[in-house]
Amino acid sequence: DPATAIAADVHVQQFWRGDEDWGELGFRMRPVSEGVRFDAITGNVRGIQLRSTAKAPISLLWQRQAGVHTTHFSGRLSVEDIGDVLERWGFEKTITSDSGYVDANIYWTGAPDEIGLKALNGDAELNLMDGQFLKASGSATGALKVVGIFNFANLLRRLQLDFSDLFRGGVSFDSIDGYLAMSDGVFTTR
Repeated sequence: DPATAIAADVHVQQFWRGDEDWGELGFRMRPVSEGVRFDAITGNVRGIQLRSTAKAPISLLWQRQAGVHTTHFSGRLSVEDIGDVLERWGFEKTITSDSGYVDANIYWTGAPDEIGLKALNGDAELNLMDGQFLKASGSATGALKVVGIFNFANLLRRLQLDFSDLFRGGVSFDSIDGYLAMSDGVFTTR
């Protein structure tokens, strides 16, 4: 029951799950009406950096009203190489980057550990810089290479007769920016 939480300032210098070092985490925990708020969240969890920015202070609100748990997360999740983060979370490394972030404002029915794609609501903005789409197992990379030829960011490379990115294992990009809206697990991009 989140309403039984006490006020605490917490910093975990290193935490483990089984044999895996998950990183470090700090937060301020404060009771609120029917729940608890975590803010001033900082750390690095399996390659995801948690840092508040002026645009995106990080907070998590967990409440239980009429017996139903709800969780609301707002903040920036930053990464260096998104491919390394994907691997650490058990996904195939299909994309790389020098840096990137997601500014998310999402909520779901359930406790914080009950997050699931089918239950998400809210929105998120994505930015990835200087990366490459990699050949995924069983994927058709020929189509990606054709897209890479016409990618405006790569047009200058082509004008300089630089086709090196076409001969690597994927398609390069300078930046990816996107917006994602979520409603009961239905994702819309623009």
